[in-house]
Amino acid sequence: MIYVRANPSTAQTNAALIAPVNNKGVHVHNIYVSSDTELTVTIVNSEAHTILWRQYVGARGGAVIPVDFWSTWHEGLDYTTSANGNVYLMVGFDWIGKG
Repeated sequence: MIYVRANPSTAQTNAALIAPVNNKGVHVHNIYVSSDTELTVTIVNSEAHTILWRQYVGARGGAVIPVDFWSTWHEGLDYTTSANGNVYLMVGFDWIGKG
């Protein structure tokens, strides 16, 4: 499994998390998210920006969430945060496909 991390302190809109790779998709297995601010974290496909996962996190909150979802073929993942705050996001994934 591969892990990517993001640690923004300002609100993000469609910020790159996993760059797209030709002939591959992203299979997400787990997500860890924590924040010191009440906010919502959203993970979307990198080009179409369709929502794949959304989670509300309370102030001083955090969670390890087992998930099982895939990006659209040939797309990576972007993320959005709904507010400023110290956010930590870690996503465990594998590439699927050939090439």
